[in-house]
Order: sequence, then C-alpha cells, then structure tokens
Amino acid sequence: MPQQGRHRRFVLSETVPATRLQCSRPTQSAGCNADAGGTLETYGDQRHADRQDVVLDGIRMQIPNVLPFEDVLRMESIQMHEDLLKEGVLVEREVGMNVLFISQCWLSRSSPDRNNIKWNMLKDLLEAMTQGSLEFMAGFTYEVLFGKHEITGKELQDFARRGHVWFDFCSVPQTNAEHMVLGVLSIPYYIGEADMFIVLQPPAQHENEKYYDVRTWASRGWCRAERLLNALSKKPKQILIVESRHRRYIQVSRDWLLYPVGRGNFTVDGDRTLLGPILEVAIKQRELFALECNDLLFYRMLRVCRSILLVGTGLPSELQLSFEEWMRAMKFHSACDGESTGWTPLRFALYDGRCDVALALLEQGADVQAPLRKIEPMWGYHIRGTTILHGLACLRDLPEGIALLLKAKAEVSGDEQGLTALHYAVFGCQIKTFDMLMALHPEGFKYSSFGHSPLACCFLTN
Repeated sequence: MPQQGRHRRFVLSETVPATRLQCSRPTQSAGCNADAGGTLETYGDQRHADRQDVVLDGIRMQIPNVLPFEDVLRMESIQMHEDLLKEGVLVEREVGMNVLFISQCWLSRSSPDRNNIKWNMLKDLLEAMTQGSLEFMAGFTYEVLFGKHEITGKELQDFARRGHVWFDFCSVPQTNAEHMVLGVLSIPYYIGEADMFIVLQPPAQHENEKYYDVRTWASRGWCRAERLLNALSKKPKQILIVESRHRRYIQVSRDWLLYPVGRGNFTVDGDRTLLGPILEVAIKQRELFALECNDLLFYRMLRVCRSILLVGTGLPSELQLSFEEWMRAMKFHSACDGESTGWTPLRFALYDGRCDVALALLEQGADVQAPLRKIEPMWGYHIRGTTILHGLACLRDLPEGIALLLKAKAEVSGDEQGLTALHYAVFGCQIKTFDMLMALHPEGFKYSSFGHSPLACCFLTN
C-alpha cells in the first residue's frame, strides 16, 4: 500500500486497467538516448505497473513519477526507475509540487550518465537552488534583441521548497518494454505538467568515444521533440541550459521552430514516423487552446508552420485551400488586417508557402513591408522592425516568395538593430535564400549595429 503523508509512494504490485499502445522507441532508452538499439514492438491489451495513469483527451497517460529534491541530494549516483520503486522513493506528481523536467542525451546504451558527471552536476544545481545562490540569465546578444530574461535566486529558492525532478532513467520504466511504451507516449503530458525545463548536457565522452554537448542535444530528434512539446504546452517553460557549474543560462526559445524534429538525428529511423502523429495531435490541441484564449497570433503561426514542424515525419500535406477558404481558416477579413502590429495576412501567407495567396493579397493593396511593432521571441527572430521579407528569409527557403516580395519593392535594408534580410537568412540557415539575396542585393551585406556582418552571424548563432 502507498505510504501515508503528503506524497503518494509506489510499489510494484499495483496495477491498472489495460490500454492499447504502439511505439518504436529504443528499448535501452526512455530518454534522449543517442545510441540505443532495437525497437519496441506493438503491444495490445497491456497492463502497466504503479497505478499512475490518467485519461487525457481519450488517451491514457501515466501521471509523472518524480523525485523530491531531498532524495536526489542524498543519492550518490543515478538509479534506475525499478530500483527507486522498490525503495519507495518515487512519488506521484500532485498539485502544488514544483516539477523540474530534465532533458538530456544519454552517454551510454544502458545509462544516461557516466562517472556521475550529470548526477553530480544536477546535485550541485539543486543545492544552489535550495540555498538561493543560483540565477539564470540570457546572454547579452539575446538580451539586446529580445529584452531581459532572468530567473532570480529568490524565485529558484522558492521553487526548491517543493521541488521535484523528472529524469527519464528514474521516472520511466526501463526493464519492461510494455511499461516503457506508456511512459514514452506520456512524455507530452509530463512536459505539459512540468514547471521548469532544464537541459542538463555537460560536455562528456559517450561510450562510443564521441564527445557530446549541448549541440549534440540540439541535433537529436527525440530531444527536439521534447523542446517542441514544451513550446506547444499550455504553459511553455523557458529553456534553461546547464553545461557546467559556471555555465548556466536561458536560451531564448526559437530553435523549436527553426530546427524541426523530423530533420533531427535518430538511432531508430522509424521513430520519425512514430513521432509524426504525436506531434500533429499536440499541434492541433494547441491550436484549439489558442482559439479558446483568443490568442490569434499563436493560432495563426501554428497553422502556417505545421509543414515546417512536421517535415521529415512522413505525414501527408494538408489539402490546399482556396484564397477565400484560407482567409476564413486564418480568421482574416481583409488584406489590411493586422497592419497595426505587422502580423498581416501577407506575412502569414508567405510563412505558409502560399505564394498564390500572397499575390492576391498584394493585388488587394497589402503592405509589402509591414514591420513588426514589438518583439515576439517565441517565434524565432521576430523583433521590432522585422519586415515580411526579413521574417520569410529566416523561416523558409522560398525563392519564389522572396522574388515576389522583391518585385513588389520590399526593402532588404536593416531593422532597428541594423539587421538586413541577409542576416535573417543566416539566422534561419536558409542557404538558397542567402545566395539569392546576395546575387540580387549585395548591398544587404553590411554590418549590424552590433558590428556583425551576415557571415559573422553564422558563428554566433550556429
């Protein structure tokens, strides 16, 4: 029986009703394991241990198993989920708890850690949070572009008072593939329920002798999925990067849009197609939530970025809407809507790759510039003064869209920070767009107000 008290502890003998699942997640990993082998087969009428399920939108998911901060601090090394269950250490996430979600790449086929590198760093992190001696800040360049981002020591200390950790190796079953399936498919729920998102990725050598760091994390498909699901959650968390005891910072959330899951690295290639439907459901649910909240910017951006977010997952393209259908679906009434903010139908049409819709809007008198009036860091490099050409140059390699804007006399010149369309193409790694702009408008190759040329930005952003 569960122990009495404010936490509900688990024992292995508890069971719940059956559920039907499919998954091809590597059996050695319920986390972002870069080199796990094998796949999880299809299971039907399954039963999983630990009575920790919840039905959400008709889908059965596990309630997160988490570790209290004090238990993490007393543990000398990371322990597997099943061992922690036997010890009665894991607790069920409850209202009022503060849950810290850990995202990371594994350092071996059988464990996320080697020589306690990550575990000791996690303990140092939690200790500093508990003492109030830790804070997170964004870098100088990000602060200039997107404004100040900071989490103070007092805020982190308050978080630690009821702090709990979700760590895949500890929180998701590892030895029973049937139980692991449900845990893996519940990751969107885990992330949505978490209160803080930390990337714990110190530079370290994998057992395959390669060195892994935060760039490795950013390249892994499953890690990208976790980052995307955080952005799509009802309460998206800032991405907190921990690379060492002295290098901890806030990463302004943008890569989830620029570096899609399906283009990431997977050990099991079939995981791309596995993740497609999961991500599609998450996108549609977030669209509905955005409409409920009257957040039309979020709704519209998700609609036009669907093909970007799902590229490489094997999902078919949506049917192409007519101009009138597209305007209705996007909740627009005229070509001039949104001119006071810069988020106009023309901007969204080109972000959607719909040059036909864009041409019709231009013929109706749409503003070809439409610079943004305020910063929107959630959506990549959208700062004050970002024109439609700037945004498109960053978001998509769409030469015909660039040509359409240039023909309509769109300016390549800089925004309020002196960033030209060439800088934006570099930010988004849009090589075709960069080459096209260099050929047609070499005058756009100039220094920003920071003294950076477009090529210099390659080293700053990638």
